[in-house]
Amino acid sequence: MTPEELRDALEGTVFGPVRFVGSTGSTNADLLAAARSGAPEGAVLVADHQTAGRGRRGRSWVAPAGSALLASVLLRPRWETGSVALLSPATALAVRDACASYGAAVALKWPNDVVGPADSGAGGTEPGVGGAPAGAGEGPAGGAPRGEAKLAGVLAEFDSGGSALAVVVGFGVNVLPHEGLTMAVAAADREDLEAAGGGRGGETTGAGMVGESARMLPPVALAELASRPVDRNQLLVAVLLRLDAWYRRLGEPQGAPDLLAELRRHSATLGRQVRVQTPGGVVVGRAADFTAQGHLVVATAAGPVTVAAGDCHHLRPDAE
Repeated sequence: MTPEELRDALEGTVFGPVRFVGSTGSTNADLLAAARSGAPEGAVLVADHQTAGRGRRGRSWVAPAGSALLASVLLRPRWETGSVALLSPATALAVRDACASYGAAVALKWPNDVVGPADSGAGGTEPGVGGAPAGAGEGPAGGAPRGEAKLAGVLAEFDSGGSALAVVVGFGVNVLPHEGLTMAVAAADREDLEAAGGGRGGETTGAGMVGESARMLPPVALAELASRPVDRNQLLVAVLLRLDAWYRRLGEPQGAPDLLAELRRHSATLGRQVRVQTPGGVVVGRAADFTAQGHLVVATAAGPVTVAAGDCHHLRPDAE
């Protein structure tokens, strides 16, 4: 896809221009700096390689050059705070839907990951299509099958130091399989598991899961799941078109409820037993629903607990 074709594909959206760089520290950090200097809404930065890519809790995102779609966008929403908080899950949904358009069986893992099957071939059935939304008390709506793997992640960062709120949302999608990501992701997951296990760092809320363990997600690449070849620029356009649609809808009264319905529909987390590491401790129970702000409601032995942010691990019996 040429720069002209890319520009034409995004015409009429909030996004543009798109700037490509061979290597940078972090696309999010670069756009946050640009936002503080007055950069307009809609800027898109894409890197072939990041030397200091970041995920949640300051983790590094490691990917060899050319193996992943690494991009960030700058938005300046003028809505109420509640809708702004939904930009991160809206981006995750846009990434999920774009990947699903390639025939990949993918779902959303709360709070902002896209997961696919780690134990099935390419071109699986798209999850959640045609199914009823999964609400409180129901099982997951077409979540990723047993043997989940991480395909993509989203990180939203806010800056309110200027005259208008700036939101930079970055997303990374594993496009081509590679060995380096396997080691990096596995190390991060082991760190999460150790932090979540046994109530380290705080008290455990809810009953302990006897005979169950958290899943350490390996990585998976879209090329391994897709039913057709993946072009990174075309994938970028697919994500941005879907994010543009949700960005506009979130400014409307029905936008947030519609988004939450789609998040429930494509959730790999709802209905699952989970262990969530939060700043206040560990919450263990069944993922029951999302709040209007996208927070996770966990049904624990002591009653429902609402989690605004945390590292969520799906649990499974040891026999699985």
